[in-house]
Amino acid sequence: MKRLERLGSVVFFAVTVSLVFHLIAMSFNSWKVTKCRTCGENNPLATWTSSINERCYYSSVAAIFFSQDQLNTSVPANLFITTICLPNQYIISNEVKYANYCLAIALNRSDTACSLRTYNPDYCKCDYTGSTKAVVAMTVLSALSLGILLFLTHFVALVKIDYVLRWLIPLCFGLMLFVILSLTITLSVAGDSVDEDLQELRFQWSLYKQAYPDKTLIDTWQEELNNLTSVNYSVSIGWCFGMEILSLYFALIALIIYALMFQAKKRPEPKNK
Repeated sequence: MKRLERLGSVVFFAVTVSLVFHLIAMSFNSWKVTKCRTCGENNPLATWTSSINERCYYSSVAAIFFSQDQLNTSVPANLFITTICLPNQYIISNEVKYANYCLAIALNRSDTACSLRTYNPDYCKCDYTGSTKAVVAMTVLSALSLGILLFLTHFVALVKIDYVLRWLIPLCFGLMLFVILSLTITLSVAGDSVDEDLQELRFQWSLYKQAYPDKTLIDTWQEELNNLTSVNYSVSIGWCFGMEILSLYFALIALIIYALMFQAKKRPEPKNK
């Protein structure tokens, strides 16, 4: 049992660190940083950071939610400087025939249309993209699983009843495999869709494909979209993405230790002479 107690302490530390890094990644908004290379310095929406379900701008409340005419006549734009976070949602047409209407609304207020509800709900709605939903789901499942593992690891190290350990250690091993799978999916989807926010927010790619379904137009716009994206914007991975990688790293360490614990349970303890 002494081997199990030692390994239990180590795996408890690894699971704890993995959970801490994962919660940090969930809690902050620096998963992706999008910067406009060609926008003016006074543009309050030129640069934003994205979390798993929000995008945040560092600007004044007035500059984002008032038109330029209103700012010039009544509201000082340099007041109320803060970080403003909005749900990372985009306008989607309820039916294909409304795509042009929704596209015009989205192009007029691409950043704030969903928050201000400047569209007719009979024609359009706001929603997260499929990749965002997948990242949120996998992130929540990973956090819940790591929390359960943190609780179960105490019993692995302390319980001395054989038949309990026979199912408890394999259960922890299987649950950790699920955590690693969830973290891997999170990183893969988030990394693969790194430009998605920019394409939907600035160029309304999904609505454009609905409004103009002709393949030639789509192919032409896809090439133009890639050029506009690379020339005008830069998208980089934020430090929260690194926290998620560290969480995966410690989860892998915990998985290896669970395997060692299973082997230690099968071997008899050395007898003291």
